[in-house]
Amino acid sequence: MEDIVPNLFIIGAPKSGTTSLYQYLKSHPNIFMCTPKEPHYFSDDIENISIVKTLDEYQRLFYKRKKRHKVIGEASVWYLYSDIAIKNIYDYNKKAKIIVMLRNPVDLYQSLHQHFVYNNYEDRKDLKDAWDFQLNRQQANNIPKHCPDLKLLQYNDILKLGHQVERLYSIFPKKQIKIILFDDFIDDPKNTYKSTLSFLDLEYDYRNYFPNINKSKQIRFKVINQFFLNPPVYIKKIWNIFKNIFGNNIIELANKIILTNTTSIKKNKNTNLEFQFELKKIFSNEINKLSNLIDRDLNLWIK
Repeated sequence: MEDIVPNLFIIGAPKSGTTSLYQYLKSHPNIFMCTPKEPHYFSDDIENISIVKTLDEYQRLFYKRKKRHKVIGEASVWYLYSDIAIKNIYDYNKKAKIIVMLRNPVDLYQSLHQHFVYNNYEDRKDLKDAWDFQLNRQQANNIPKHCPDLKLLQYNDILKLGHQVERLYSIFPKKQIKIILFDDFIDDPKNTYKSTLSFLDLEYDYRNYFPNINKSKQIRFKVINQFFLNPPVYIKKIWNIFKNIFGNNIIELANKIILTNTTSIKKNKNTNLEFQFELKKIFSNEINKLSNLIDRDLNLWIK
């Protein structure tokens, strides 16, 4: 099999619209986006989130690409947070283009926490309680058994978006990076999509339908999600056998079952306002740094 080197990486941040953009790009005739969406091959400093372990396994994710596909990509949301992923990607393909999707960290935290509760990564259902538990968890205490890595519960580090973008700019040239703000993406997905295609040197395909792909969710039947998202060890062994036999088809089937077992929920409007204000103070320096790096006024995130 010839080596297939991806040239597009959507690297995060989580809960910032990456799933929707991935789906929009995947439908473009000149773009091939791999399944699963998030292989996380390059972020091996975060345990138990990588779908593939070897370079050969990783490149097999792209073997169905056709000659018409000028852009070959993936969308692993923890690459931006990872200490090593961006450098690993640069060493792999220095000419790759990078897309970063960013969101107001207060909203991001609420959405991410909700997502982790849904996935059984987090058992502290109150936002402030989970936030206050970070120091305790740094010592590997009270980590929910289904959480892949305690680093995923260090919310303050995850939300240091200015620091993470600064690291990205120190590795990749700015001309190879596109920053997308969640607010812009939600307000005008069509123009965001068109500007993304321009960044990728592709023609607009006249897409006019831009649904919200990854809404906040809650589980219908908890046991089903536990089985597919956090299977017992003996099931994981069987899963790996089936994955080797059926490839991505088995992953797609599992994803469909998980989606069927979920229902959308509205954003919680009852977040403690005093805690929100506290978070804005905590994030103010990071937001100011990010504002200077990307040359955008982000004061509304702090007010």
